[in-house]
Amino acid sequence: MKVISMLVREIQDIYKIDQVFVVGFTCDKSKLPVELCKVEIFQHNLVLSIPSRKQREEILSLYLSKLNLSFSVNEAMNNSVMKDYITKLGLMTSGYVPNDLGKLCRLAVLQALSNVENINKNNKKVSVSDNMNNIIKDLTNLRINENNEIENVSENNKGNNNIRSSLIISWNDFEYAMSIMHPLQKIELESILPQQKWNDIGGYEHIKKKIKQAVEWSIIKHETYKKLGAKPLSGILLYGPSGCGKTLMVQALVTESHMNVICIDGPKIYSKYLGDTEKIIRGLFKRARQIIPCIVFIDELDSIASKREWDCSNSSGVNERVLSTLLNEIDGIQELKQVLIIGCTNKLDQIDDALLRPGRFDQLIYIGLPNESERLNILQIMSKKVSFNNDVNLNELSKSTNLFTGADLENLIRESGLCALRENILGTKIYNRHIEIVLKNKIKNLK
Repeated sequence: MKVISMLVREIQDIYKIDQVFVVGFTCDKSKLPVELCKVEIFQHNLVLSIPSRKQREEILSLYLSKLNLSFSVNEAMNNSVMKDYITKLGLMTSGYVPNDLGKLCRLAVLQALSNVENINKNNKKVSVSDNMNNIIKDLTNLRINENNEIENVSENNKGNNNIRSSLIISWNDFEYAMSIMHPLQKIELESILPQQKWNDIGGYEHIKKKIKQAVEWSIIKHETYKKLGAKPLSGILLYGPSGCGKTLMVQALVTESHMNVICIDGPKIYSKYLGDTEKIIRGLFKRARQIIPCIVFIDELDSIASKREWDCSNSSGVNERVLSTLLNEIDGIQELKQVLIIGCTNKLDQIDDALLRPGRFDQLIYIGLPNESERLNILQIMSKKVSFNNDVNLNELSKSTNLFTGADLENLIRESGLCALRENILGTKIYNRHIEIVLKNKIKNLK
């Protein structure tokens, strides 16, 4: 307290001196002492928010203008290529700050250098290392001046702001840089879902198409809604029996759309401290607004949004307060723009009606048990990773697995593999007899 009092007194004394201005920086204003938040100490408060997509594209255009871009080694850079790079990277770098964007470009250059050196490793050609060191040095010294232009502040390169364009940077170099890049905002968030691809999910083609369209139109092409005067979707609720792939579809959606995701695991979000759970939810939605476009994924939605009469035994009213906070964040005073909420549940009848109305969860998508053709597709995808013997007929297996979910089919193959290992620990294939043994037990349990 003595240090703070002394600091406040010194700042107040400085203001009596002409031509002296005090500037302070902080990452979180809420953590500052109350004394420093008074108007007489800092009269002006400026918020430097995370760049929007348009701002990221402007920053990227300045960085990429110094690089020789190409989709392939033989294709020279032109305006259309440059614009395509900027558009793609602008979409994939939500939540990136200017420093992250500069680091991304430097990583791509380093990867391009690595590729060139690997190609020329066994050839007696002149090394490009010296030239590349200059390129990396130039990128490191790039700064944005007051005229929104990039300049090289290195003393050795003063007056020479053009980065050498002898090295071609391909899209693969940027993809590699994205894979190892860890932006500061995402490190703080730590909400990363496992990687999944749409092609790895069998069946449900019409549902997958519906989900992809809903996200693409609501977030990526939200400007189209403005032209029509319509409001984009606020949320999608996936419901149906357990094990049918609801969470897998969300994982694939996040992986292939390259959007940020904030995960809310219903049962794990509760805190033992009064009001802490509501604070966590408000903080997550606040972060979602900062790193748009963003998906807020709420798994087991029924655990935090159950009908209010279901909680009559809970005298503390925690669930009611959490539900009220959730409703206010989804459709409250502060509008959610380019933030899509996706919920998953297998107990739709237990979710509060206020959450299911239009404007909150606009689309309810039922994901039921797979039919015969969908089960066949699921088994065909599994067969790419599992070694089956020739006597295994996937068509017959799909017919005999009625009422099986995708998770049941995966468990069937897993237990069949264990059965094969019990028979022969050195075995390398799963035979039809192994599947039949496990299938009989499964069908008995289902009945």
